[in-house]
Amino acid sequence: GGRLVAADAQSLPVADHSVDVVTCLISFQDYLDPLTALREVHRVLKPGGRFFLGALSSRVLEVSPLDDVLRRILDGVARFYRPSELRGLLSEAGFNVQKDRPVQLLTRLYEART
Repeated sequence: GGRLVAADAQSLPVADHSVDVVTCLISFQDYLDPLTALREVHRVLKPGGRFFLGALSSRVLEVSPLDDVLRRILDGVARFYRPSELRGLLSEAGFNVQKDRPVQLLTRLYEART
């Protein structure tokens, strides 16, 4: 059986390469050091493990003047990511993004593998 663990994303109390799936659906935009958190998720996942990430991210606003306005509104509260930024962070942390899709106007779901 599985086990649910709630912990600081930058210091997961889980052994290296011991988890099949990690989900992060509503908190990523609030992380102060998102790359460290992504590297930590990568550390605990087994080879071929799956990571599902829901984040404030939209292709619509990537090319829109509203992007700057939204970033100013959310600054200090939450971080809005351009899809290219989030894919870059995932890649830098060692992930291979399998797919991403919109789930709401300003939210995308990313599926990545180790």
